[in-house]
Amino acid sequence: MRPTFLIALLLLLLVEACSVAEDPQSRLAEAGQLDLSGWNFVSQGTVALDGEWEFYWSQLLTPEEIAGQAASPQYQSVPALWTSYGDGMPVKGYATYRLQVSLPEDEQVLALLHIGQGSSSRLWVDGELVVSDGDVGTGKGEIVRSGRPQIIYLAAQGQTMELVFQVSNFSHRSPGFRASLLLGEADELTASLHKNSVFESVYMSLLLGLALYHFFLYSQRRSQIISLWFACLCLLAGIRLGVTGNDMLASLLPFLNWEITFRLEYITFFLSMPSLALLMRSIYPDDLDRWFLRLTLSVALAYSLFVLISSTLVASYTVPSYQIILLLEVVYFVYFLLRIFWLKRQGRYFVGAATLVGLLGLVSEILSFNGLLPFMASAPVGMVGFVFVQAAYLATHYSSSFRKVEDLSARLEQNLHELEESEAKYRGIFEESNDVIFVADKTGRIVDISPSCEDLLGLTPDEVKGNETNVYASASKQDRSRFARRMGRDEMVREFEVGLTHRDGRKIRVVLNASTRLDKHGKVIGIQGTVRDISDRIQAQQQRERADELELIASTDPLTGAHTRRYFDDVVAREMARSARNNSPLALVILDIDHFKATNDNHGHLAGDKVLVALADLCSRHIRSTDIFCRFGGEEFILLMPDTSLEDAIQKTESLRRLVAAKPLVEFNGIEIAATFSAGVAVWNGEEDIEELIARGDQGLYRAKEGGRNCCMSGEAQAA
Repeated sequence: MRPTFLIALLLLLLVEACSVAEDPQSRLAEAGQLDLSGWNFVSQGTVALDGEWEFYWSQLLTPEEIAGQAASPQYQSVPALWTSYGDGMPVKGYATYRLQVSLPEDEQVLALLHIGQGSSSRLWVDGELVVSDGDVGTGKGEIVRSGRPQIIYLAAQGQTMELVFQVSNFSHRSPGFRASLLLGEADELTASLHKNSVFESVYMSLLLGLALYHFFLYSQRRSQIISLWFACLCLLAGIRLGVTGNDMLASLLPFLNWEITFRLEYITFFLSMPSLALLMRSIYPDDLDRWFLRLTLSVALAYSLFVLISSTLVASYTVPSYQIILLLEVVYFVYFLLRIFWLKRQGRYFVGAATLVGLLGLVSEILSFNGLLPFMASAPVGMVGFVFVQAAYLATHYSSSFRKVEDLSARLEQNLHELEESEAKYRGIFEESNDVIFVADKTGRIVDISPSCEDLLGLTPDEVKGNETNVYASASKQDRSRFARRMGRDEMVREFEVGLTHRDGRKIRVVLNASTRLDKHGKVIGIQGTVRDISDRIQAQQQRERADELELIASTDPLTGAHTRRYFDDVVAREMARSARNNSPLALVILDIDHFKATNDNHGHLAGDKVLVALADLCSRHIRSTDIFCRFGGEEFILLMPDTSLEDAIQKTESLRRLVAAKPLVEFNGIEIAATFSAGVAVWNGEEDIEELIARGDQGLYRAKEGGRNCCMSGEAQAA
């Protein structure tokens, strides 16, 4: 399976799982009244009962008691935390909310979906108590609430429906009416809730099943530590998925009360990153730093212990600080992924795709939790994607290991047979090979080596034989350790690059291929392999890299990091040809910093250079990857925008201009220096040459300068 297709499939799975229910419509209530008399729930969909509800602070009122109230109520927004209402409202407390809804007169079977608030609550509909979730009172009581979604079917039609909602909070840092009540057609709401439950049940069952399976694999072969950590990660993801969302695990195990599921939710969240780190360390022991593993595990265990021994209210304050730590750990994991791709580690596509999906789930949940995403995201769902890709990788890993064992066994058996049949033929190949062929015993002592070792190392076979080390004796200690680990793990090494030292002191680079030697009983008696000199190939590669580096230097402005005029001249002809071939627009923008000479005169050329660098950096970060941004000379820049019309080019240039002008670009010697630019825009007409196109861009720039600067104008028409 191609890595790009695998990543796309997993991201689609994540999006589907995160959006199994359609977004409800919004008809905001005003002053405790919501008019839905003209609403058709079948054709127009579900409605979130958001907006201004009547609000009675520090009062737990029944519908009858509210009817007897003489004072005018307050009105507050729903859903929201009551700590956001102002006036220093405390976390601990209790309140009553009330809303009157005008329903349509046609006979529609309606229902309410109560998602759960995280605080104790009671809900009356038309004077009837329909939801009682936890101990609602004026002080902390027994925490017995479930927090699971509930469907309330409505019988009343064609009249005003009264909703009275009591909330009390003494056990969590987020109090109030936190989640919308959804009103809609009964079958639609029931199907939506059922669909969510089915998704979560399937995912949870698969995760827990994978955990048990890999625990069993580890019990059968303790050397496969990767199975243990993968099983732990599956177990954490399955438990967390079961205690979030629809709380499926608590539905299956009634003894799991709210306090237990609360602590399970937090602890599985804390332990997810160290479990991932342990798994990655078992796969790539050389690439994930030990200090990161120890630090991540210590922090997670400390947070988990604190959640276990503290009250739920105090424990709920741990999440924001841990989210910051988690984001820092995500940054390290991005570095780790780049490292294994840079070093071309085996299985990097599977591991990269899996880790990326898992990290996206964690980060999206954090952003969603803090209101930075327009939809609710779930880290457990992202972890489901991670687990499935990682399971596919482990399956291929085990299969590959079995194939290696089979291939190695067959190859060694064949080699032994051939050696027994034709010692003379073997000796001819052994002595005439350009590659160094060696045979060593279990201690690493060379027992036989081809004569070509003298050309490679400057040592005769007799000088090498009996040496109390192996053929790469002059290699570094780190390379010898890496070789030993790989031989111990895979029983064979392919294309192992290592540095050796010639007798005359010259450094040479070689590629080592080796495998274990077995006797007729399958017992390891040593290793055998070949060594090939690749110094010339390495030198040629270095020369190519140097040429590429020089080419990059020539195409990059040394001050601003933008492309050079030379690079622009090379690429513009290609873009014009592509534009003509595809019949697509090609826009050109010329930018010139306003009053740049005054900046140099007033603050010095160093300050002017900083302005150039800052403007180039800001523009480069806010253009598309297909756009070409170049320094044209002095304080003038040019921007080439493929597939961009005149209107779009002006709009995008205006956005850049506002970003630059919004605040001072740099601070120099304690002085903040602001800058603006003027710009001219032109679109290639398909026939003119580049000089004519630039001339029209200059014409727009001239108009912008004449028009007062700090603006963008077309080279053909009026100002933007």
